[in-house]
Amino acid sequence: MASNQNPQERVAAAPGTSAVGNVKADIVCLDGHQFRINYDVPQEITDRLYELFWQDEEVKYADIPEDLKAYEVTEAEGGETAGGHMLIKESHVDVPTSTNGKDIPMRIFLFHPTVPGYPQARFPGVCLFSEIYQVTGPVARFARQIAGHGYIVAAPSSYHDFVGPEPLAYDAADTDRGNRFKIEKTLESYDADSRATVDHLLSLPSCTGLIGATGMCLGGHLAVRAALDARITACVSYFATDIHSRTLGPYTAANTSPSPPPDSAHTLDLFPSLKGEVAMIFGIKDTHVPDAGRDLIRAKLRDAGVVFSFHEFAWAQHAFIRDELSKGRYDPAATKVCFEVLLELFGRVLKTDLGPKDGAVAAPEHIC
Repeated sequence: MASNQNPQERVAAAPGTSAVGNVKADIVCLDGHQFRINYDVPQEITDRLYELFWQDEEVKYADIPEDLKAYEVTEAEGGETAGGHMLIKESHVDVPTSTNGKDIPMRIFLFHPTVPGYPQARFPGVCLFSEIYQVTGPVARFARQIAGHGYIVAAPSSYHDFVGPEPLAYDAADTDRGNRFKIEKTLESYDADSRATVDHLLSLPSCTGLIGATGMCLGGHLAVRAALDARITACVSYFATDIHSRTLGPYTAANTSPSPPPDSAHTLDLFPSLKGEVAMIFGIKDTHVPDAGRDLIRAKLRDAGVVFSFHEFAWAQHAFIRDELSKGRYDPAATKVCFEVLLELFGRVLKTDLGPKDGAVAAPEHIC
């Protein structure tokens, strides 16, 4: 397929079952055959499939290497397509923000599913908060993966207080900058960003009004903090940093006490305000959130009466879902399992009309 366009800038097709059903994301089609790419596929395989997809001459199935054919979508995986192909339209919008006396626009990157022939299709929204590097390639790929399953994904540029919307580099200098910005930015600014992101999603006629949140690293923390807003009813947090230590935003010293400091605005101490369902995901080998930190988060969630699940992966380290420059920590098998956790929670809470909650849930029966 001849094109001079970058594959990451192109509208991506994803076959599925319906406009808001279980949609298969991240697919390329070669000579009438579909192949999986991106999140559950090694990056090297994805890159090679993209090369075949974008080469000037149409590739023939017989010429596709056998190791790539292993990633072909089978009939059982593909299913029937009821509403045409799910497409992902990418754009951005700059929204005004005013925090701490500053009026600085914040760029929100949008990944919007569309279904040809269904111009009035509506989808739930998802706020996607990035790691300390802003919206990088891995974050954008994660956004596309979620959008391909029928969600409008909005990824804000968290460091608009300090820099433009461009991603920081995965190098030592920008890692230091990102970590510095993380604690210089105030909690009030973080909260204003998440409110503005939810506001924008709810302003879209194509949004159903149901909103979820997710993110990794700094973004995992911001997803939980965003869910303090009752408009967010489902949250999936990947290896959230700084919750257990109360070290997001300006602080004097880390504080891992189970007891909150006076008038605390830290996320850990606001768990009773979480009204939606939360899934927390961590790697046991994560040096950023040690055993005691994870135990504290779990205990505080339980004490606050939050509806939550807690997932720990035995060999996973920090940033284990990042498929680029992860310093040898990327774990595609665990990443795939985690994405299923996200799809289950979002699918059940955001795509099902549950009606109002009456609270009369019977205790489970003690049976074998």
